[in-house]
Amino acid sequence: MSTSKSYENIPNNRQGKFNYEVSDALSKDQVETFFTPGYIVIKHLFTKEEVEIIAKHAEQMFTEAQKIAEKHKVENKIVVNTAFRCDYDGLNGTKSASILAINNEDHPIAIKLISWVGGVEQNLIDLSRQDKIIIKVGQLLGSDKANHLINQIHYKMPHDKVTFNWHQDIQNRRTFDPNWKDVNKKGSFIQVLTAIDEVTTGSGPLIVIPYSHKEDLHLSDLSIAENKLKIIQKYDLARAVPLLLEPGDTIFMHPVLLHQSEANESDQPRKMFINGFSYPEANKKPYPGAGSTEEVFLNISPNLLQETNDFIKESIQDIPHTRNKE
Repeated sequence: MSTSKSYENIPNNRQGKFNYEVSDALSKDQVETFFTPGYIVIKHLFTKEEVEIIAKHAEQMFTEAQKIAEKHKVENKIVVNTAFRCDYDGLNGTKSASILAINNEDHPIAIKLISWVGGVEQNLIDLSRQDKIIIKVGQLLGSDKANHLINQIHYKMPHDKVTFNWHQDIQNRRTFDPNWKDVNKKGSFIQVLTAIDEVTTGSGPLIVIPYSHKEDLHLSDLSIAENKLKIIQKYDLARAVPLLLEPGDTIFMHPVLLHQSEANESDQPRKMFINGFSYPEANKKPYPGAGSTEEVFLNISPNLLQETNDFIKESIQDIPHTRNKE
């Protein structure tokens, strides 16, 4: 895999700032970068103190999730090498979160992710909706509102064999909601991924194919084997880029960007805090979790929103989009 260029921390030295830019906004360079390779990495967007709060909640929820998943595995006679979901009860007995676990032969219970963690720990909602996140989301979506669909923690513990195959996030949106529609004609979804731990080459980093967001492959229509073949025929995987991160580094990713992550072969955990925001009316189906899919005001000024939209329309060619179901 090539590591020569990862499009991180682009300086504001080519087109400068927007006239109405605020401290939490993306610059013109950063907006252009997002739509060029399909992602941008902002270094240390979350402070050390914020990462420590997220890490504490992540560890506490992981311990509880292991107990819940082990009980579910026994009660439901889950066979080896099978992925399964079970509920994580939150406040007042609500089904606040959902656990995705694997009954792994070598690592009996591997927690892959916990969905809608903010339903259990409100801090995780508050941290994900700070201006330094949502104003940037507003610029990239082209909207002052969005539905908060994803609020997750992904886990890769040492040698637990957790992996994520090559995919485009848009296929997850369409698989969950067959009536998903690309309303803004730019993908209608922004994924925001924050490193809780240091991400190294051996700990299972996110691996992306720059510029692959230019084409919606509609992978959700194909089998896993067909998906892999289609990707190999289309792209040189040797040019894929692993995103190596420090705690607090945050990726803003286009929903059509091809990406995967391999198993954690290091001796350190690799946890990610992941949030996803969709353009209004793109999603038609409630997601699991107490409060998920809530409409959120993105706190972007009308002037900055208009200026960003105009810049994208006038300066960025070949805006990638997704093919809606007819």
